[in-house]
Amino acid sequence: MTIGGFKIRLWHIAFFVVALVVFAVARAPASLVVPSREGGLAYSRAEGTIWSGRFIEARLNGVDAGTISYKVSLFNLVRGLLDVDFDMEGGALSGEGLTLKADWRGDRRLIAPDVTLQGAQVTEGLALVGATRIEGLDLYFSDGRCVTAAGRLSSDVLARSGAQLGWQGPRLSGEASCRDAAAQLTLIGASSDGDTVQSLIELAPTGEGLWRAFVGTQKPALRAMLEQQGFRQFEGGPNVLLSKDFRWLPTQS
Repeated sequence: MTIGGFKIRLWHIAFFVVALVVFAVARAPASLVVPSREGGLAYSRAEGTIWSGRFIEARLNGVDAGTISYKVSLFNLVRGLLDVDFDMEGGALSGEGLTLKADWRGDRRLIAPDVTLQGAQVTEGLALVGATRIEGLDLYFSDGRCVTAAGRLSSDVLARSGAQLGWQGPRLSGEASCRDAAAQLTLIGASSDGDTVQSLIELAPTGEGLWRAFVGTQKPALRAMLEQQGFRQFEGGPNVLLSKDFRWLPTQS
């Protein structure tokens, strides 16, 4: 085909079509790729494109994350690697300099230098004060399992929530590790009068998560209060357990 003396070849047409597709994708709104979903990443509105933008009034598994700002690396994307840098500010859950990486093989890496959760909504009727902090988190998944996990955790939520609980709980601390195929974030502590607490967060490479809290106590009143909040007896002993499922990676339409 010749137009105005210029010979049009098939690859010219193909290049033009590809350029149109790339331009359309680059201008596509973020909500088209990551729709708002309760129980995962939910938000009131999205601003920007799939390459750079913000999720306003965001919630991660029901936790207020304020505004989530993100930027996708185009350079890494053309090499087959999804590389997203994001920050969370203005909500109960906050953090800066976070990075999520994924490639076409399914390998994933999450880097979170410093994340803070203010308070804790244990159940609908039990909201606690204090803060939980995660520092130096670095999780790497490959071949469908956790390969490496690093990071430190600390929490003073139970120690500062005596008025709400009617119980002076312990400060908790722990670290990240790989357990079977999942990454596990552990917080443990014991009070001066012998009560023990263990909080476990399991992050599967598929994006599912499981949070479990164990409390060991010989105090009938404390066990009764926890059971009223949804805890249940565990292994027939003095321990009580509360567990919740969630997603730590967003799903696509």
